[in-house]
Amino acid sequence: MKKIIVIFALSFMLLSLFGCRDNQQIFTETKNGNISIVDNNFPDFVVGTWKVVEGDKTRWIFTFESDGTISKFRHFAGMDFTVADGTFAEPWRGGGKAVYNLGPCTAEYDSKTRHLAVTIIIKHYEITFPNGSMEGTFCDYLGGYISEDGQVWKADWMNQSEIFGSGKDEFDEPKRIMFEKVTEDIYSLN
Repeated sequence: MKKIIVIFALSFMLLSLFGCRDNQQIFTETKNGNISIVDNNFPDFVVGTWKVVEGDKTRWIFTFESDGTISKFRHFAGMDFTVADGTFAEPWRGGGKAVYNLGPCTAEYDSKTRHLAVTIIIKHYEITFPNGSMEGTFCDYLGGYISEDGQVWKADWMNQSEIFGSGKDEFDEPKRIMFEKVTEDIYSLN
């Protein structure tokens, strides 16, 4: 029963993100061929950088542009992405390497309800170790309401991840995360 509720919630989120669109939304294409749906009505208080509040162990950071795109973000696992680039590579422990390839990364804001919904898809990652490799996918969905003062975003986060060949498709229970708007460049901080 619990799994059915989670699947229903995910289906509802996907339908709301990719369902019927009004004429004020446009499609853009990034360098890596990802198509993003953009709502041009992002208000100034949403535009900018949002990070999780102090004490939260997740590392999410998002930078939203005035046209509704996500220009860069820090994934909860610690990687910093420039969305237009579409790929992030980093050295890995023991001489290995990790490569992450983005899928669609979208943000949608509903001005009537002050609801901000974000979808981040890493369509493929591969981490090589000295004695093997691991590959899979991440799909993250964050959605919640921005406070009246425009400084706090309370989002419910759901993660679905898969490690290829493991026979497991992990789907975490929603977790409440609180974001705050910041003015400094915090991507260089760990």
